[in-house]
Amino acid sequence: MLTLSGFQSLRGYDRRFWALLAGFTASSMGFAMIVPFVSLYFHEELGVSMKWVGAFFLTTAVVRSLFQGFAGDLSDRVGRVRLMVWGQGARAVVFGVMAWVVFAGFGFWTAALVLLVSYIAGAFYQPVANAAVSDLVPARRRIEAYAITRIAHNLGWGIGPMLGGLVAEAGYGWLFVAGAATSLASAWMVLRFVSETRAQSGVATRGRWNDFLAVREDPAFMMFCGISVLVFVVMAQWLSTLPVDASDRLGVSPSQLGVVFGLNGAMVVLLQLPVTLVLKRFSTLTVLVLGSAFYGMAFLTVPLAGSFAGLVGCMVAITLAELVYAPASNTMVSLMAPQPRMGRYMGVFGLTNSFGWSAGPFLGGVLLDGFARQPWVVWGSIAAVAFAAAGGYVATRPLYPADPVVGEG
Repeated sequence: MLTLSGFQSLRGYDRRFWALLAGFTASSMGFAMIVPFVSLYFHEELGVSMKWVGAFFLTTAVVRSLFQGFAGDLSDRVGRVRLMVWGQGARAVVFGVMAWVVFAGFGFWTAALVLLVSYIAGAFYQPVANAAVSDLVPARRRIEAYAITRIAHNLGWGIGPMLGGLVAEAGYGWLFVAGAATSLASAWMVLRFVSETRAQSGVATRGRWNDFLAVREDPAFMMFCGISVLVFVVMAQWLSTLPVDASDRLGVSPSQLGVVFGLNGAMVVLLQLPVTLVLKRFSTLTVLVLGSAFYGMAFLTVPLAGSFAGLVGCMVAITLAELVYAPASNTMVSLMAPQPRMGRYMGVFGLTNSFGWSAGPFLGGVLLDGFARQPWVVWGSIAAVAFAAAGGYVATRPLYPADPVVGEG
């Protein structure tokens, strides 16, 4: 629950920040209706093996990652709002096409291609929105701001999967109709209520599409991204490997999965800000280490689950790890990035995020196909990746900037 200090921390933000949060909520709700059920649609409805499902997500990782890096850098030159609106509008159109693909009974390859395009459209929203938050909030308050952003994001995740589970019972095509409507709502909110946030800082308005690759000249940031991708590979398991394992091994239904995913969103809405305020006594890097280690411990609970109730307990543990890790990761990026290149750095971190979230299902799919009857091998391997990330952050501690003190911008 929000404490008195939690409510006090909500004061003083630019009103565009709150409008941006409304767009976050609408966007995440529509996406959350769809993503948890894509693996089930491919695997159960179309009869595709988990290896091919994992290969699909791996392909989207490469393509979407490139576009996220490009979008973040482009927003430094042309502005944030334009890209967010066009990205959400394009995703709405693609979701509408995907609904037709499902209703018309097209096969895996057509559906995979259309979904790939939807991931490209989505790449023009998240990293740009994260850069906009950094534009609007001073450095000393960003960990709180990103925590609040996650509350808005997960309010959508609390509603979306539960609605998605019910809609999926009527037909997977209707999921994409709903996703199109919410994407349009998100675009409208940003267009109507968010004026441009990017300061005129002398950044060139023209450049090459691959200018974002210049971050390779910042070895500390590249090391941070390389370690962080391990955490995102682990985080991705609860949206891909976990639902398939729960369905096959525990007999959990799509509507029950919707409840489990909704629990994740509800916990973030209720607990994210209090947890973040408690963790403010620690450095941002220490919080990243703790979050990574908590992820490892959380996924070690999955083999212990023998029923729907056990699955709920696993989701509680996984979400607690998420509450610790997620706001700190964006905060570290904002601390490492030069202000005129905030979009570029957020875009490259979005690339890292996207690659991890899309490569994760490939790893999980291979593990499930090979060790479906040995859950300790599957989830122990995944936990080991999280522990490796925690160790990586500790080993590279001297590379990262100190947190700003009170009074700094």
